[in-house]
Amino acid sequence: MPAKNFKTQYCFTTLALGSQYQELAKLLANDIMVNCPNMELIVLTDNVEAFKDFKNVIPVLHKNRGIYHCFHDKRFAIACALKRNTNCIYVDADCRIICPPPITFWENLNPGIHGFWMYSMKKKLEEDISEQSDTALISFNSAKRIRNITNLAARQEKVSINDAMYIQEVAIIVNSNERDAYQFLRSWDRLANFFQLRGFSWGEGRAIGLAAKKANLTTYKIVDLDEWLFKDLYFESKIGNSGNPTPIEHNYYKVRQLMAKNKMSPLKRKISLIKRLANSCYNAMLMLVNSPAMQSHRILNQTQNHEVDNSR
Repeated sequence: MPAKNFKTQYCFTTLALGSQYQELAKLLANDIMVNCPNMELIVLTDNVEAFKDFKNVIPVLHKNRGIYHCFHDKRFAIACALKRNTNCIYVDADCRIICPPPITFWENLNPGIHGFWMYSMKKKLEEDISEQSDTALISFNSAKRIRNITNLAARQEKVSINDAMYIQEVAIIVNSNERDAYQFLRSWDRLANFFQLRGFSWGEGRAIGLAAKKANLTTYKIVDLDEWLFKDLYFESKIGNSGNPTPIEHNYYKVRQLMAKNKMSPLKRKISLIKRLANSCYNAMLMLVNSPAMQSHRILNQTQNHEVDNSR
């Protein structure tokens, strides 16, 4: 359990769009209640009523603002959390908290951006190209095309690829003063639009690394995060590297796989696809119409009128 002062300085935040991720976020909320008592979980969701029974959850109404995917909408969850707390811990909704984070975790949270997995942006781009097959290289979003887009994005933000880090986005901790955090989110906002309008609708790890560099925020790797935070890809990596997952990790993995298999009917899937495409077209038009200044101003203010009073 964190030291007393950390309880008021930090909160958790996540993004839960759609019924499956709302159910996963509920499991996360329960984990936080048990392992990090008195810490809030701010959930950006399209169904605030789903969390009405959770006293530790602050649900915030949010609709997907991305083009096709909502990966870059994580920036809104972080922005909303930083309006309520000095610092925040973003985790994906399908993560689980196995046990209380050790006191050393809290003691090592120096000012900056913390991620579970990160390495040189230049190295990441080079490895992506070397690992792709010849067939993949001729696809629309080939590794070479993504490298070129990333280089253009870095040029737009006036940062060097050689100096930036690729930051894996499953778990991100923002520990910064208000001015630097604002600069970080402004840059991520511009980069999110830049990537998505060029058909690259994911890649938030690249945007986070470039934005951190733009805001002159130091980046840190979170040591031993997988000792208390569960994510299915961490579990699979541990198995692949001849690790020794615990029984509770095996159980969490089974639950996650079962929920993933609960797919929509073909008709509902088609309707969902049509809605997603329509929403993507609408969001793309907004990105094109709004100036960068408007986008940057919006990010820290768009949640202002949507918070739900969850006090009991």
